[in-house]
Amino acid sequence: TPAPAAATPTPAAATPTPAAATPTSAAATPTPAAATPTEAAPVDAGVETLDGLIADPDSVVMRWVTRGFFVSLDRDFRRGRRRYWRTQSNGFVPYNAVVTREGSEYTGVHLAPPLAPDAARTEPRDAGPDASAQVSDSAWRLPVGWVLSRRSSFYTENANGRVRRARGKPGYHYAFRLSSRVEQGDHVYYRDPEGHLYRDSDVALAERSDPPSEVGEGDEWIDIDLTRQVLVAYEGTRPVFATLISSGRIERENDPSRDHRTPTGVFRISSKHLTHTMDGDNAIDGPYSIDDVPYVMYFQLAFAIHSAFWHNAFGRPKSHGCINMSPPDARFLFGWAGPPMPRGWHGVYPTEDQTQTVVRIRGETPH
Repeated sequence: TPAPAAATPTPAAATPTPAAATPTSAAATPTPAAATPTEAAPVDAGVETLDGLIADPDSVVMRWVTRGFFVSLDRDFRRGRRRYWRTQSNGFVPYNAVVTREGSEYTGVHLAPPLAPDAARTEPRDAGPDASAQVSDSAWRLPVGWVLSRRSSFYTENANGRVRRARGKPGYHYAFRLSSRVEQGDHVYYRDPEGHLYRDSDVALAERSDPPSEVGEGDEWIDIDLTRQVLVAYEGTRPVFATLISSGRIERENDPSRDHRTPTGVFRISSKHLTHTMDGDNAIDGPYSIDDVPYVMYFQLAFAIHSAFWHNAFGRPKSHGCINMSPPDARFLFGWAGPPMPRGWHGVYPTEDQTQTVVRIRGETPH
């Protein structure tokens, strides 16, 4: 992904941060970014690059877009018998050459304060979000697990202590509270408060972690576990939010074009952008271009935490090195993490007197 734009925060006609939505995005089929019946597609000269998709300056075509590119749409209109989309960059694409994307609706869980040791757990299991978090078994607290496959099953333990597959399936990205751990043979299972068991290999688990030394008392910080592909947001030692992410994937180790692992270490949020265009040539699937990626927070050079509306594979590596989050999760984290975004601004950089949110990334990327 590219480095952030110019360092001066730029006011924009945006709604208060974070915005409820960004311009509609669409995936393109091979077509020019401006339509003309007389322009021929570029002759295949080997591996495609972004530069190779730029059209001749004297042509009506701005650039060629390939299958899988995303363009940010403004509105559609007709010109004679033809229908077009106008893009946010003032280009035009044939209406039927794109398919709109809305993004995943998956959301993580907001965590309640820890229970006091002597708290009486008397609230009913269906207590709503306004019920007392201090005494409710229905409140979310770490550890939390998520199911990573639609094919995964519930398991149950019979009277003899044997684990068997149960009827029904929890569903993709199903979240559960973890109450105990069960080992049987070579398998490990996690039990929820309702008695369902989940096989360890079918789930991702988020557990409490101690803050790094760079975090002050009560400071906001983000813990990302690459091994489990989970993120937990903390205020000091108290976890407040947990979710699945997708980090950089590795198809072939030590091959720059196919090894996109996310860097590990302790970083700080260096800038925030309501949207930012990302593109590159060194992707596993060839060149990519995504207009107006929403809720972008850079933490190291071109590496960022941001929304990914183009996939729903959270819990597994998927990106070109950044930390992908679902649109609802990215919106929440963008508004929660510092530095705060002034009303009406599109981007912000921390000042000398502002505390930058710490991001710790640890673990090994599965591949």
